[in-house]
Amino acid sequence: EPTLPGIVDTLMRPTAEMAEALAMTTAEIANTVRPMAFALDQLCSGSLKGMFDGPTTASIDLDAPLVVDGVEIDEPRAGEVLVRVVAAGVCHTDALAMHGDRPVPAPGVLGHEGAGIVEAVGDGVTNVAPGTKVVIGWPWCGACRNCLEGQPRYCLQIGPLVTRGGRADGSTALRRGGSALHSHFFGQSSFATHAIVDANALVAVPDDVPVELLGPLACGIGTGAGAVLNA
Repeated sequence: EPTLPGIVDTLMRPTAEMAEALAMTTAEIANTVRPMAFALDQLCSGSLKGMFDGPTTASIDLDAPLVVDGVEIDEPRAGEVLVRVVAAGVCHTDALAMHGDRPVPAPGVLGHEGAGIVEAVGDGVTNVAPGTKVVIGWPWCGACRNCLEGQPRYCLQIGPLVTRGGRADGSTALRRGGSALHSHFFGQSSFATHAIVDANALVAVPDDVPVELLGPLACGIGTGAGAVLNA
């Protein structure tokens, strides 16, 4: 059965033109992505079951390898949802943040192509319920002109929403050893077994859909489809 690292090795074979555009060699790209894939494979395959008491993440300090560790996670607040992450895609944006080329606070948890199953909901959440399969989309404020015009992907607050490392009030949903661990990377921090996300970022999918295949819809596939369909 294919493993996540093996799939990534197969898919992440950029052409010379792509590598040149990224100012990276094929080997450099592979060396960046492969360790992330192995960490995610541990998280998503259940191979860490029993090693930690609670939720588990692959966390980072800037320009350092991912570290798989047990953490504490909040209960969902009003408007929030606790999602058990079934799978997460690996995006070049995660690699940029991991190496400090995309400014994000550290230590923290990356991951922004997550999909999973709802485990708990906060007050006021009506669009999903425990047991719902979901793709975790990007956050949006719901109040700016673009959101009100039905274009939440172009939310005017998208910058701070995706990179500030926590909620709008400055709090984080994660702690490790009693210390705050930055969360909410792109609204989800889905390099983890569980994620706290805003309910309005979730897209429910049918029960018979293999949710483990849907993570890239949140970013990679959605971005490409948007470029084609809206051009």
